[in-house]
Amino acid sequence: MTRILLRCDAGSAVGHGHWMRCLSIADALRSHGVDTVLAVCSDTSLERSGAVMVPAGLRGREAVEATLRLVGPVNATLIDLFDLSPDEIADWRARVPVLACIDDASGFMFDCDLLINPNLADRKSTRLNSSHSQQSRMP
Repeated sequence: MTRILLRCDAGSAVGHGHWMRCLSIADALRSHGVDTVLAVCSDTSLERSGAVMVPAGLRGREAVEATLRLVGPVNATLIDLFDLSPDEIADWRARVPVLACIDDASGFMFDCDLLINPNLADRKSTRLNSSHSQQSRMP
């Protein structure tokens, strides 16, 4: 069975949109028989959610490795994180077979299999990375 990790940053003060997007995507995937695991780097506001709690304050390779240790093997990963950097995306890219990113504000090119911009505004994107990335707009 296909197993997909959905990893987001969310907490009591910020990140509710990240959490709700990942929760909705996980629900839709489950309805198609896909095994999903939600992992969140959060304060205590989401402890009862059933998501895997990633220790707060970890970034880059340390955060990726901690997340994957907690969730185990996955076939694909979708990340919806605050302040993504090219180095952090490279850390994910090196450790998962398929990588999708949700981002609407970064000004750099993404090395991922799928880039999703949830903004409704139709604007030109200069952030796509050659043949590895595609951009989708979610209505």
